[in-house]
Amino acid sequence: MEREHDEQRAEQIAGLNRILRLCFAVGFLLAHGFSAGESASTFGGTMKQPREFIDAEVVILSSEDGGRATPLSAGAYQGRYRPHIVVQSREIRHAKVEVRDGQRHIAEDYLGVAFWTGPDPIPISKAFTVTLLLMYAPHMAYDGVAPGAEFTIREGAKIVGHGRVLKRSTETNAEPSAAPNGGPATQPGNSNVTEGPPSVS
Repeated sequence: MEREHDEQRAEQIAGLNRILRLCFAVGFLLAHGFSAGESASTFGGTMKQPREFIDAEVVILSSEDGGRATPLSAGAYQGRYRPHIVVQSREIRHAKVEVRDGQRHIAEDYLGVAFWTGPDPIPISKAFTVTLLLMYAPHMAYDGVAPGAEFTIREGAKIVGHGRVLKRSTETNAEPSAAPNGGPATQPGNSNVTEGPPSVS
């Protein structure tokens, strides 16, 4: 009887250890995050995924039109400027905000992007073509980011620009070092963003 009890206890301890190891693995991945274009293959290693980009016609709004207080520089490229986009009419100029539990929440699906290549200097109030990295593609939240789709560019709740998708493409031979070091503060499809500082670097 005592031996049975000891065996049961040993099984329980082994089960708890497995759960703890799983929690540690999940915590490790969450703490370190995944660079854009990476996904887990096995614990202790990652596998490179093809990155997805769009070419888009974009207009950055001037401060007089409610846009950025300071212009973007060429240093914004290669993933250094990481706003969000919301797929919607490019004519929209105000975020959709709801009040829940006394807090103001943005009730729209934010998608993380990174400015990758484009003209130097970056024009203000004039249309130009830019390549954007879709930070978390192929997440299904990006399915609507297709040629012809219109979007607004967001820094927090502020609309700082707008655009239209011209082309969507997948990079098949990405070098690991080419990925940006991080991403926006919110995951794709998150419609519970509270109003706050811009998601820029």
